[in-house]
Amino acid sequence: MLMEPGAMVNRGQTDRLAHEPDLRETCEDIFLAQLVLAQKQEQVPNVEAKLTEFHDRVDKHRRMRPIVWTAIAMAAATLAAVFFLRPKEQPAEAQPTAVVFAADNSQQQVTVETVSGTPVPVKVVRKQDKADATVVIGQTELQIEEQLALSVPQGESLQLLLPDGTHVYLHPGSRIVYPNVFTGSSRQVKLTGEAYFCVAHDPQHPFLVSTPQGTICDYGTEFNVSARTADLTEVVLVEGSVGVTPTDGKEQMLVPGQKCYMEESQCTVEEANTDPYISWRDGYFHFEETTLREILEELGRYYNYNVECPNSYLLNYRMRFIIPRNKDVAYAVMMLNRMGKVKVSLRGNTITVE
Repeated sequence: MLMEPGAMVNRGQTDRLAHEPDLRETCEDIFLAQLVLAQKQEQVPNVEAKLTEFHDRVDKHRRMRPIVWTAIAMAAATLAAVFFLRPKEQPAEAQPTAVVFAADNSQQQVTVETVSGTPVPVKVVRKQDKADATVVIGQTELQIEEQLALSVPQGESLQLLLPDGTHVYLHPGSRIVYPNVFTGSSRQVKLTGEAYFCVAHDPQHPFLVSTPQGTICDYGTEFNVSARTADLTEVVLVEGSVGVTPTDGKEQMLVPGQKCYMEESQCTVEEANTDPYISWRDGYFHFEETTLREILEELGRYYNYNVECPNSYLLNYRMRFIIPRNKDVAYAVMMLNRMGKVKVSLRGNTITVE
């Protein structure tokens, strides 16, 4: 879990497998047995039936606290990767190597500075059993409502506690601008990259997230914002209510379980599975029916590794993949290889998939 001790109810459930080796070993044995049976084309009803039963139960009881059913989901998934691979198409001939992600080889460090460029002391606190480090801003002379810019390098993910008590879970390569003190009628931050927000409730002072494509106005909630490019912003609402207003457009209200795409002053809304976003908050990679390309991009960004695929058609495979984020890149590679459908190797600072 990412929250500090005492912050949320039942959060210890998500750590159960991590702290009970016998239970974890049993779950992994079930997982490996499933793979062997699948390769023999024998029927494997038990594990998948339980997963299906779990997801049906979750859909029926969406009012439960997300932290509770996320914990159960992690146990059901055996704290490992569960794959369903299927290629969209086979190549007619060999294709050139695809560079899925390019690592940033410059000096990587977390920085905080004022918008005028003055460095601000920062301490990054890491705990061995946590996926994300915590940022602590050092003491310095700042003006009231001084704007601070926190930059997260590739290969790093951070948790930031804003002055109003809002928790922000920042993905690698993200940047957030916020004041050292919130004043006025609203609380406003600016984001590039991706972050999950657990907003402190304050109905008298709305919480605003500005992106290149528009603004998200919180009305007491949890939501994920992805603004990695200047021409597209994605918003996924997990709890509560938000209003999404594209530049030169009208506000679009979202309900939990919806995703909004802001692009060219327009909003497109669709249903979304919120499990992967909650899982990220709680310290897991969680991909559902996701292309291998998207998974590799995320792993490359998270670990800051180059990712290459000589057989680019493999990138169209779709899979379910769940692993804890506090594991190293070698563990992620091992779990990718366990399926036996793709061969993944780790050489220096490069992940190669064949």
